[in-house]
Amino acid sequence: GCGETAAELMRSALALWKGPALSGASADFVEPSRLHLEEKRLADVEWLAELELGLGGHHELIPELTKYVAEHPLRERLRAQLMIALYRSGRQPEALAIAHEGRKVLAEGYGLDLSPRLRDLVQAVLRQDARLDVAHHPDHPR
Repeated sequence: GCGETAAELMRSALALWKGPALSGASADFVEPSRLHLEEKRLADVEWLAELELGLGGHHELIPELTKYVAEHPLRERLRAQLMIALYRSGRQPEALAIAHEGRKVLAEGYGLDLSPRLRDLVQAVLRQDARLDVAHHPDHPR
């Protein structure tokens, strides 16, 4: 029952982030610290998206998740969240296109394929698996 409050607080906290961390600072520790802070911020973005997907906010998430996937094409959790948001918005072909794009990025850049989690998600989208529906998400208020 605290999902909406948690999402609101996290969104407010993330709104405080203004540009690159430690910009203007120069020391040996700056770059590793900047990367660490950016990783933490992206993990919080993913956590917030998970919360909002669970609360049924898939329509509103699509633009933001599209931007994050474009900026961070190797982050499969963001890609999966965008696929789910698109699928729940009745945009199954676009959800599959996001997976195809991820497969292409991984294959061309690294000789890799999608993770088992994303391959399973592709199959669930193709089957129109009811577990992808918001009512089946554990955080969705019933």
